[in-house]
Amino acid sequence: MQLFREARNQYTQAVRKAKASFFKQEFASCNTNSKKFWDTVKSMENKNTSSQLPTALKIGITVTTDKSTIIEKFDKHFSTAGHAFHLATPTLVNSTAPPTATRPSLPHFSFSQIQSAKSGPLQISRARQSGPFLATPITSLFNLSFVLSEIPKDWKADAVIPLFKGGDILDPNCYRPISILPCLSKVFESQVNKQITGNFESHHTFSAMQSGFRAGHGCTSATLKVLNDILTAIDKKQYCAAVFIYLTKAFNSVNHHILIGRLYSLGFSNDCLAWFTNYFSDRVQCVKSEGLLSGPLAVSMGVPQVSILGPTLFSVYINDVTLAAGKSLIHLYADDTILYTSVHSLDTELTTLQTSFNAIQLSFCGLQLLLNTSKTKCMLFNRSLPAPARLSNITSLDGSDLEYVDN
Repeated sequence: MQLFREARNQYTQAVRKAKASFFKQEFASCNTNSKKFWDTVKSMENKNTSSQLPTALKIGITVTTDKSTIIEKFDKHFSTAGHAFHLATPTLVNSTAPPTATRPSLPHFSFSQIQSAKSGPLQISRARQSGPFLATPITSLFNLSFVLSEIPKDWKADAVIPLFKGGDILDPNCYRPISILPCLSKVFESQVNKQITGNFESHHTFSAMQSGFRAGHGCTSATLKVLNDILTAIDKKQYCAAVFIYLTKAFNSVNHHILIGRLYSLGFSNDCLAWFTNYFSDRVQCVKSEGLLSGPLAVSMGVPQVSILGPTLFSVYINDVTLAAGKSLIHLYADDTILYTSVHSLDTELTTLQTSFNAIQLSFCGLQLLLNTSKTKCMLFNRSLPAPARLSNITSLDGSDLEYVDN
């Protein structure tokens, strides 16, 4: 693992140096040509997300081709995506948010004043020559936000582009809302995120079974951990069964009240809680594409996708779900969860897995996150062991049998 990290870091550094050298030459060739300069800057943004609207969109049983209607329907769909849990469970399941981990008394966390600098994180890459002059007033603005526990309203207005993620191109559910945040908002969020993640890591807040959006962790480390556990079980001549849990619109469904309660339990000061409360209040979004802009709609749930703070806050939100795994093993990566167990007796194993799965579902219900039963799958790993004639079903709380898959 250490050799892999060293090789990866060397590769990353080599790519960065090559890009820096290339763009240095590009900017040197601009001289006083401002158009060429900004064309070069735009090429650095590396925007691979297409903001092109579909030619048609299905709304209920009708299909519309009017682009103004399409963009307004996308806006309504995205702004209400977080209501999936309440729409699916009008009578709330008798469950509470998962218990928080037992931790030693944590010192109160408060924001630290950001120090002004002529270079560094507050310097905006698009205007490096102006950086020394912009840094001081921008820093003062950021620190004033901490003092007042208030964020400028313009920073809470998200322009969203619909990104097709596969499936039926006419179905709005097959599009992901990508937030385009104001430049200063992103710079500010990076400073806030740096402070809170530093606090979380220093106090070992995150579960060891959570790999998403953490320094030194990632998809590769999560995959290696789970794969090693499965191979170890197989080497011991054990069956290993897993449930791959899929949540519906997880990032959009974050309940702000529950999240603030999580931050309170982690020792965040009243001033910090007031700041985050203001951060989530009065948020609006509009859909922007092909020169069209929808009307603004209020967003009362969720964390902005592709924002700086959103992924960290989501990790805090679901972190303690791991406590409900019981005798099974669990691993989280963003909104993807794998629950798995291994024993010599397959019947015992599936019973244990069902019990843990029930507890995990109740935890997600407590967080008002909706399980997508059609995309949640089971898998049995039994290399060199006889395949069972018939597998016992793993069942969701609503009585749906999960599908077993081979890959």
